[in-house]
Amino acid sequence: MSKKLTKKEMEMAQYWHRKAFALLVNQKISTVLWREWDEYEKETGLVIVLDNGVALFISSDDEGNSPGAIHWNTGGDKPLFIPISTGSMKIKIEPHGILPTGVTETALWRKQAIEEGESEE
Repeated sequence: MSKKLTKKEMEMAQYWHRKAFALLVNQKISTVLWREWDEYEKETGLVIVLDNGVALFISSDDEGNSPGAIHWNTGGDKPLFIPISTGSMKIKIEPHGILPTGVTETALWRKQAIEEGESEE
């Protein structure tokens, strides 16, 4: 049996749920990119930018000390094949996995790909 919440715990839970809903529900992701965390922490982390301009930085803790990974689960047991961009390329998404930290910063590999005449997809 779960513990009975105090009035203060209930108010805090409601506050954070409302904040999350306001930030995230019915929003569209406009882009995702890996960015260097800060000038001291050279590891990169994933940034999700919503079409309303809100940027979500995935952190390992509440203080933002370092980037954090995103774990996913599709709820199924077969991979999904999801089209990206406007091209015909489809990306295989396994039933579960992790978007890690430490991926090369998006701007760096895109710049090199452009310089080498490669596609950005």
